[in-house]
Amino acid sequence: MTEPEAHPIEILLVEDSAADVRLTREALREAKIRNRLHVVTDGLEAVSRVTEGELLVELEPETSE
Repeated sequence: MTEPEAHPIEILLVEDSAADVRLTREALREAKIRNRLHVVTDGLEAVSRVTEGELLVELEPETSE
């Protein structure tokens, strides 16, 4: 029985190092994680992407133990 294909996860990577972005892409590919990787170089750009609705962010509530 085959499992239905999962939708790719949306990932917002805030990283200013091209080498680290490349390593992240390689790690995701090797782990076979279906994703849409969005790369920005600073926090302000990340906040802008989220607040302008380019990316939907679902926050899970914190749980207290």
